[in-house]
Amino acid sequence: MRKPYTVSYIGIDIPTFFLLLNSKDFSLKSVNLNRDFLIAKTYNPVNFIFKLLYFLRYKNKYRFLERITLLFWKLLYFFSDPLYKQYTQYLIAISERKLPLINLDNELNSVKYIKKKNIDLIIVNNWWILPESIINTPKYGSINVHPSKLPQYAGSLPTLWSLKNRDKESAVSYIVLNNTIDGGDIIAQHTFNISPNDDAISLEQHIEKILIRTLLKDVTNYLESKIKVKKQNMSLASKTGKYYNYMKVNWEEEKAEDIVNKINLYPYLWPLDKCFTSFDKQKIFLNNAVLSTKNSFLKPGEFLIQGIQVFIGGKNKMLTMKLFKDFSIISSIKLYLARKGEFTT
Repeated sequence: MRKPYTVSYIGIDIPTFFLLLNSKDFSLKSVNLNRDFLIAKTYNPVNFIFKLLYFLRYKNKYRFLERITLLFWKLLYFFSDPLYKQYTQYLIAISERKLPLINLDNELNSVKYIKKKNIDLIIVNNWWILPESIINTPKYGSINVHPSKLPQYAGSLPTLWSLKNRDKESAVSYIVLNNTIDGGDIIAQHTFNISPNDDAISLEQHIEKILIRTLLKDVTNYLESKIKVKKQNMSLASKTGKYYNYMKVNWEEEKAEDIVNKINLYPYLWPLDKCFTSFDKQKIFLNNAVLSTKNSFLKPGEFLIQGIQVFIGGKNKMLTMKLFKDFSIISSIKLYLARKGEFTT
């Protein structure tokens, strides 16, 4: 019987992680260090238990203290904030399995680790741009999960561009990473339909189901030379916007449904990432939004508060948000005192 392929996972997608962790065909040897877990600001004491446990796992040398901290986390995680609670099972798994956390900022050490552990393959499911020295070091290179019908929408958050352009279909693509952004050879591509009722969250859920069903099978077939890769036709290539630049809302130019989709998608993928706008020269972060069923009576960017409901004018429709739920406490108080005004781009 063939030994499992040794693999390192780079990403923060939980389903991909557990897919690799529980596979009989792959042996997960490491995951990437995510500094956001350590540097995120928090005032909740339970969150610090997560931070400590994650730090101890990264150091990988204080096993007794790590076990004690893990016990406390299992008892108290329910009282943590959404970011940390969401990654509870992930944290427990990497601690119990003693999975090393690889600091990708240290390129030299990352390459040394890959060579030392004889890593066969790196699986990437994130938007980070990785050095060639890292992605090319494993025996079989690196494979990336990209949620678009490549070469269409290379770059971050392609689901938002599928919705912006009212596409009828999209895809999940598995590609061999190279030195171009999402321009590597295609191992497999699974197309799915986009219905008029789909939004950014439902598309991500479609993608997740396809990934769970197909990723390991397609990767295994590629490694065993049962799949012939296809070159991308780069004359058909298109790109998305830059991940952090697109967080800024442009009320004058973006349609209301596109604004709602991106406001909701960023924190769905990573709770710390939020779209933002400005009011009275201060940045206002936006946690969640829905399209209003009322006819628009506000110009783009103009807002009006009724109770705790905030109505905001978009390019074609209105969207609504709630004070103290979809805005921070400080921003909510500031907006409530104003009652009406205009967000600026």
